[in-house]
Amino acid sequence: MKRALIIAASDELYRAISEVLEKSEFEEILCARGISQAEDMISAAPVDLVFIYSSCPEDAETAFAKKISARPDMALVFMVREAQREETEQALLRTKALVLGTPISRQGLLQSIKIARSLTGKFAEMQRENEALKQKIEELKVVDRAKCCLISFLRMDEAQAHRYIQKRA
Repeated sequence: MKRALIIAASDELYRAISEVLEKSEFEEILCARGISQAEDMISAAPVDLVFIYSSCPEDAETAFAKKISARPDMALVFMVREAQREETEQALLRTKALVLGTPISRQGLLQSIKIARSLTGKFAEMQRENEALKQKIEELKVVDRAKCCLISFLRMDEAQAHRYIQKRA
């Protein structure tokens, strides 16, 4: 079940955004009035998308967006007034947050949500691949250390040490 969390100050904004999300693949749409309520809701049950609407972004909202963006399982859309878009983009530059300026059409918003979800999937895939590569590097370091030991203690050359390790593996 796909779940979305909208953080918006007014019911009108919540309704407008949830109408767009309902046209997407979200089956449950939650609403939070602030960051602390949103954190509690996410702790209780994770969501697939966090949608933040802020007319004037504050440091707490930006910090929360960075925290959510670090999670590989959650997409993040941060919508601000066009006048604050560039500043918010700079604050969230090294994250996977998708920053949008208002006004935006419903179709544009729907496409942006799909893009954010797609990017989150790619981001999670890259993180898994990165972890696998780190594991492989660690294994290579262990093999290299073993070769060094064989070379120094048993007076083997590198090719002999390599063959010896291959036979024992």
